[in-house]
Amino acid sequence: MREERSKMEPPSIIIFHSPGEGSCTFVQQVLLGIEEEGLPASAIERSGSSIELAEAAAGMSAFGVGVGIDEQGNIALTHYRMPQGQPVFHVSGETSSVIARIVGTDAARLVKGRPLVSGVGDSAALAPEANMEALPQDKEAGEKYPVLDSAQIAEVVRAALRQLSG
Repeated sequence: MREERSKMEPPSIIIFHSPGEGSCTFVQQVLLGIEEEGLPASAIERSGSSIELAEAAAGMSAFGVGVGIDEQGNIALTHYRMPQGQPVFHVSGETSSVIARIVGTDAARLVKGRPLVSGVGDSAALAPEANMEALPQDKEAGEKYPVLDSAQIAEVVRAALRQLSG
């Protein structure tokens, strides 16, 4: 269910983040990723899990896209039409500033309908050891969602940088 926003507020991607210094760096990087794609964003402090925060943010965003960052540094990106508890993707564990920035870029690309920089959904870029869960519709029912380890994340980042510079 979508929350009502003031008609006076411009549309933006909403980022709900847990209070505390731990999420501040990630919030700034997500904002930069969104800004680089030319879309507005708003960061609002709230408590909850990253997935709950992302779902609430997507429900409030005029674009229908939300990012949630919890106090453990987990980051979720979702669209309001995704099934509850199944974000577009979820980064858990050792999140870095680079990954947070990619989440911001992908949030904006989700609004624009452009391919995601993270490579989520590209089965060649995914492997079973990591920390980024794949889109549910990319896997058959009952399979564990593959995630990226730090070496694979680094490769995704390098590929993204190559695309951006070339």
